[in-house]
Amino acid sequence: MKSLRNILMVGFLLSLASMSAHAQIPAASKLTVTIPFNFSVGERNFAAGEYAVRRIYDSGLCYSIRRTDKQPTDYPAQATFIVTRVHTGQRQLPGRLVFTMSDGRYALAQVWGVGKGVGGELLRAARERKVAQAGERTEIVTLVARQ
Repeated sequence: MKSLRNILMVGFLLSLASMSAHAQIPAASKLTVTIPFNFSVGERNFAAGEYAVRRIYDSGLCYSIRRTDKQPTDYPAQATFIVTRVHTGQRQLPGRLVFTMSDGRYALAQVWGVGKGVGGELLRAARERKVAQAGERTEIVTLVARQ
């Protein structure tokens, strides 16, 4: 009985610690942006609309994107994705999302937080890799986020 109580206490303390760690993630780790075109994140397609992008863990390598407006669509409302770090020599103000566009299709490519010289770059989806291998023209579209 005593060991069960100890296990429950440890579980409670761990859940409390994870909630407080989540609450301490700075507001700068959340970006809100209106995306005026349909786009993809990895292999998932999303409709144009307002989205919140936030860092999930302090490592800065895992993000989520979630639709915040209530417009009904046939597309998913959220996704989680992993990035690799990219650096610039200067601070990036304000936060922004960078998309690549080829053949009329947009794909989320990078996430940059407010005032950070460090961003996250998504791995290319299969379609994007084919476009790059074929040497097709790709444009870069940057959308500034608001906090």
